[in-house]
Amino acid sequence: MSARAYFEAGASQTATAEKFGVSRAAVQKWIEAEGWTQDLEEMIRRKVAEKSGGLVAGGDPQKIAQAVDVEAERRIKISRRHEQLVAQATALQQQAIGTGPDGKTMAPNFDLQKSAKINSETIQILIGLERKIHRLEDAPLAGDVARTVFYIPENGR
Repeated sequence: MSARAYFEAGASQTATAEKFGVSRAAVQKWIEAEGWTQDLEEMIRRKVAEKSGGLVAGGDPQKIAQAVDVEAERRIKISRRHEQLVAQATALQQQAIGTGPDGKTMAPNFDLQKSAKINSETIQILIGLERKIHRLEDAPLAGDVARTVFYIPENGR
């Protein structure tokens, strides 16, 4: 167990210093410099981040760089999948309002419009949740696809 883990598990500065053979002032400096905390929620968040991404402050720089690369690639794949979902929803919407894949005008399909709207809303919710889960909520989608637009004519058909 590290001095940080010992302290963050609830030990006092003095107890931590005694256990690890350093002065209490040294422990205090570590607490201030590295942001040690006895806030359990913050410790849990950090531990989850360490275990899921392999990133540990003060760890091996090569391993950290490798973990960052792996995580970046994973997030790029997620963003690209989101782009594909948006493209599929857009194609369905175009068909519903009467625009064919070749740009030719077709008869609008009200039932398909309802399905396309539900599909778009579902995709928007799922993408939003997935972006939060994978810490992409502030990041733009790859290729700058920002949102799905749904058009319903004024007469509703």
